[in-house]
Amino acid sequence: MVSEYIEVYFIPLSIFIVIILFIYILLRLIVIKQRRSISKAGGLFNQTEKKDYTGFIVDTFHGMVRELKDKEKELQRLRSLAEEKAESIESYNDNILRSVASGVITFDSEGRIITFNPASESILKIDAEDVIGKICEEVFGEDSPLTRAQKETLRMKEGIPRMETILKTKKGGKIWLGLNTSLLRNSDGELIGLILVFSDLSEIKQLQSQVELKERFALLGEMSAGIAHELRNPMSAIAGFAKLLSKKLIQGDERKHLVAGIEKEIEGMNRVINELLTFAKPTDLNLSKVELKPLIEDSLSSISLNSVIPKINTEQVTFINADDILLKQAFINLFQNAVEAMPGGGELKIAVSHNLQTENQTPKVEIVISDTGMGISEDKIKKIFHPFFTTKENGTGLGLSLVQKIILYHGGRIEVESKEGKGTTFRIALPASHRGENF
Repeated sequence: MVSEYIEVYFIPLSIFIVIILFIYILLRLIVIKQRRSISKAGGLFNQTEKKDYTGFIVDTFHGMVRELKDKEKELQRLRSLAEEKAESIESYNDNILRSVASGVITFDSEGRIITFNPASESILKIDAEDVIGKICEEVFGEDSPLTRAQKETLRMKEGIPRMETILKTKKGGKIWLGLNTSLLRNSDGELIGLILVFSDLSEIKQLQSQVELKERFALLGEMSAGIAHELRNPMSAIAGFAKLLSKKLIQGDERKHLVAGIEKEIEGMNRVINELLTFAKPTDLNLSKVELKPLIEDSLSSISLNSVIPKINTEQVTFINADDILLKQAFINLFQNAVEAMPGGGELKIAVSHNLQTENQTPKVEIVISDTGMGISEDKIKKIFHPFFTTKENGTGLGLSLVQKIILYHGGRIEVESKEGKGTTFRIALPASHRGENF
């Protein structure tokens, strides 16, 4: 912008000043020449004529000087006006960058970061002062999708219209980003860098995942209900026949223990059927204002901790809108699994915190449940929420599926991290209540 003002105002005035100086020099030469001619002619002009002629030249010169000073003042005024307009435009552009919800990063032609707006800081959790002037890969890494997009744009000299990608943060987290790039050119059309614009799609992707999971749970529920009902009738008949057979056999008959074995297996099957029916049951929430810490303590008191030491850490009194019965059922399941993973004793940590940092996302309450047990192998961790998948000898594989279903229907999400021999951590995020209810 400043260069445009210079072209409009400064260049014509500069040409005018050069012309004035040229005229001044020309007149100066004429005066000198005339004086020499007068001295050679032996005084052809009388003294009065010389004075009149010299006065005319001096007045003309002074007039030119005055006009030159006036033009210089006008030039200074126009320059100040151009600088004010340039500063105003720069401030306006800066306000735009500060106000947009999308992240905006500009790079020069060598890939150095020139601008890094507040939305970029908020989404990427990086301070602008730590990245300005640095090369892209130095900040984000060689394999980062941001680096690849920046390099590809400069290499092809063509912007990327739209792409979605996952960005891994330095703290090990993941952010879903939607981004596009465009070339940055000056007023002459020369390439001087590029602009990268991106937005955080994490919450949208989570909502999509929740919808897909709900649809999957609905289908699994219908299937489980059908299987449970189909199994219950024949199992009831088998149980009845087993009881009749047991009554007919006299005490001490060797076949008595075989019948007892049948009855025991039927009890196990009934337990599986009941869990299937529980899993298939529609999740209708009876929401109320629930304080988390007493609910967690009540859930811990419902299980046998043996030699496991529980530690509860809450930042402040926290209320959420939840179905306390279902949420307690989910907590009991998770706490029971943690205790069983530490048969020789250990530590069970439960931490509750608020995540209110990201303005464009719904505030969350995070519950982190960590144990110091045997952990879960990497190949099994991916299947841990799958229905009927279990690592326990007598497990049904429906416990964690039911936990995930309960959390999902509360509008939350649950994630798991684990390493063999180093324990397991479950992270539950639930929507926070309105500020007036929560604090």
